Amino acid sequence: MVWLLLCQAFICVQSAHVSGTSYLVRHEVSSDARIASQKLHEVIDEDGDTFVISHCESLRSASFADYATCRWAAGRLGRSFHFGAASPGCHLSASSTVTFNSSDLPSDIGTSICLKKRRSRSKNSARMTLRLPQARQRGLKLFCFAWTTWKSRDVALLPDVRHAFQQCDGYRIFSDRQPAEEVENLVTVKVPEQDVQPKDEKWLYHRNMAGLMPSWDYLLKEEAEKYDWFVNVEFDHLLLTSKLRVSIATYLSLLEEGHPEQRQDAKGPLMLMFGNAFVFNHLMVKDVKRQWDHLGATAPAGHPASGCPTFMEGRFEWPKACSQDIVYPNLVTLMNPPVPAYGSPGCGQKPQDFPLACFEIQRQPVRDLGLDQISLVQHLATGDVVLADAKEVPLIHHLSDPAARKLARDLLE
Repeated sequence: MVWLLLCQAFICVQSAHVSGTSYLVRHEVSSDARIASQKLHEVIDEDGDTFVISHCESLRSASFADYATCRWAAGRLGRSFHFGAASPGCHLSASSTVTFNSSDLPSDIGTSICLKKRRSRSKNSARMTLRLPQARQRGLKLFCFAWTTWKSRDVALLPDVRHAFQQCDGYRIFSDRQPAEEVENLVTVKVPEQDVQPKDEKWLYHRNMAGLMPSWDYLLKEEAEKYDWFVNVEFDHLLLTSKLRVSIATYLSLLEEGHPEQRQDAKGPLMLMFGNAFVFNHLMVKDVKRQWDHLGATAPAGHPASGCPTFMEGRFEWPKACSQDIVYPNLVTLMNPPVPAYGSPGCGQKPQDFPLACFEIQRQPVRDLGLDQISLVQHLATGDVVLADAKEVPLIHHLSDPAARKLARDLLE
């Protein structure tokens, strides 16, 4: 969240409104009108980025240092922008005004302020906590699906996966077999014979597309016309479905306010990369269905790449493996026409200009804490600075302890 650091006594305002777009921001404003009416001081966000705050006068043609910072400012202020060569620098449309709508604000405190990035103490760009109107979030009709091999850890996580998926508008769990207990919305698919047997711990290790390809056969026949977005996650993801809706809507909004190519991309087939989870809009799924005769071809049984999509031939991992986080980013480049993809295919990697969508607990410096997963979740909930990036994300990867997953839901959902 963003903090307005002023002076003396404070009044807390829990919401703000920016040009029709809701932001979940905590503001602290001085109750001393004489101090507040003077030039405001500065904003510091959780990443340590500092911003000058002033009443809006000259930000219309602010001299931001680069395109990314210009776009960040435009997104934060809810304004369109251009970053031109003919007229160098960042130009925000009309005035760049944040208007706070709250009866808690003293009447003689100015309510129009501007933010200008001053310096950064971190390598990442400032975190964006864009919040969109609830109506738009509810308007995203989601279909969630996962592939599983029913190893013991997958069976243990099934109740949590089912809990998350039941908050989607539709869902399926795919596997090559039924577990001992009957599973609701389970679809069994045929996987071509592999060198490793299904009961082996290495069954489809880094080859989960051999199971996902026949799963897509089913989806394209049965579900392709029913939903706005299709979300492929893994069992070792903690999925917070309500935050997933917010993240999808946020990425769309940022694209719609971006440069012309991004604004165009927001209107057509699109893939969002939320770490190891992937989100496909209905237009992309429609294009995949149209091209499935080519895209759906897989290597036959007996081939070293048995079950893997043949469009991966000659590319990374072929023929020994076909992981979804390698295959999907390749898929969009091979479609006709290619489909734009935004985000990061690696969990824990914050994409430029977009919020982090997947937190990785196996990365540094999280691992340096030396905590078990229960303690890690407890630290996360208390706002530990090392775990600050996990506060708003819809996905936490490798959170595989069922008890830690339950606790995370109790504290974060």
